[in-house]
Amino acid sequence: MQPPPAQPSPSHVTHHYGVLGTGAVGALYGSRLWQAGHMVRFCLRSDLEAGLAQGLQVQSASWGDVTVPPEHLCGSAAALGPLDGLLVALKTTANGELGALLAALETPPRWIVMLQNGLGGEEQAAQAAPGAVVLGGVCDVACSRIAPATMRHFGHGLVHLAPLQGTSEAEQTCSAVAADLAAAGVPVDSSESLVTIRWRKLVWNIAFSGLCVVSGQHTLEVMGDPQLRRRLEAVMHEVITAANADGAPLTTAVIDDFLAGTAAMPSYSPSMQLDAQAGRAMELEAIYRIPLQRAHRHGVAMPETTRLLQELEAIEAERGSAG
Repeated sequence: MQPPPAQPSPSHVTHHYGVLGTGAVGALYGSRLWQAGHMVRFCLRSDLEAGLAQGLQVQSASWGDVTVPPEHLCGSAAALGPLDGLLVALKTTANGELGALLAALETPPRWIVMLQNGLGGEEQAAQAAPGAVVLGGVCDVACSRIAPATMRHFGHGLVHLAPLQGTSEAEQTCSAVAADLAAAGVPVDSSESLVTIRWRKLVWNIAFSGLCVVSGQHTLEVMGDPQLRRRLEAVMHEVITAANADGAPLTTAVIDDFLAGTAAMPSYSPSMQLDAQAGRAMELEAIYRIPLQRAHRHGVAMPETTRLLQELEAIEAERGSAG
């Protein structure tokens, strides 16, 4: 059970946050910070018209429903105003636009939190905003967009935070952002390294996301099919091996934890499966290609993961030729 939303104390410092990528993840965590008393503005694209009409709605049985009023919504990065911190919850397929989006901000943010999947996002942000502290945020959460400007939080919500830069300023910033989230009722852990939290999430993402897409099944159906279950666990073990070679000390207990946690949740479609079904580009670079490149650099073979990527690439190629 998640902790109830905490009310900010009168002495708690408030910050100006912007949210780039107001899908389910950006809306969920940004709305918690807004409800806790921070100044938060959300950049919406296709959902802006609906958001201006109804507000940004986040439904959550465990954290409570929130509607962010329209005056906190905007349609461009430039309209976010002056910021202390920026939450980036864009799909990694949009990271090619990150430099232009950050350049359009009224003032450079002091810190950037990359709430994305896969590897490489923090390095891209640091290159685009060399003066900012960059944090990685890995979200153990089930949430999705169910209608324009309407999101639903199904469960979980722990955020793992870690700085990219190894400086005292980065460590202090990470602690401050963790405190903001905790005061907003969001469970947060900032005790591990960036490489560890990124690879741990990949153990689940690489295996479940890809197999759900190629099989057309949801999470519990994949776990319940003997052949898919064997592939699932084989991929997970490959990711654990690659993670350790890349400096993330993960054990196979991570696999057991993920399988048990997924089995306890209702069956659902990972975000990559939703992207594929909607005809959107899948996050193959950050979730598959970059991890495979790192594994190759360390001399680690990942044949089952490579096979899965090839199947996903074939699906994208077929969709492209059909279009």
